[in-house]
Amino acid sequence: MASFSIIHFNDVYNIEPCPMEPIGGAARLSWYIKSCDDPVVLFSGDVLSPSLMSIFLKGEQMIPVLNGVGVKCAVFGNHDFDFGVDHLEDLLADTLFPWLLSN
Repeated sequence: MASFSIIHFNDVYNIEPCPMEPIGGAARLSWYIKSCDDPVVLFSGDVLSPSLMSIFLKGEQMIPVLNGVGVKCAVFGNHDFDFGVDHLEDLLADTLFPWLLSN
């Protein structure tokens, strides 16, 4: 019988590793996803803001992370609009997956 893993995450603002649980950074998330059988990765909003890094980079730091962990599709959260629709559209152009509706 074929199997697959559904992995869902949301409200991710920081990508740096941290020595305390449960925060492991983008590297830990990527490792976990790679350890799963045929993962289907879903994201449900709030990735571009708020964080200390997003104050300076306006969420740009998160696009390579989302692409790198293999997100298959995503929906918007309210904080994804924090820097305006025009900026959001610019960031979406660099994602490798579709965005659906909103949470």
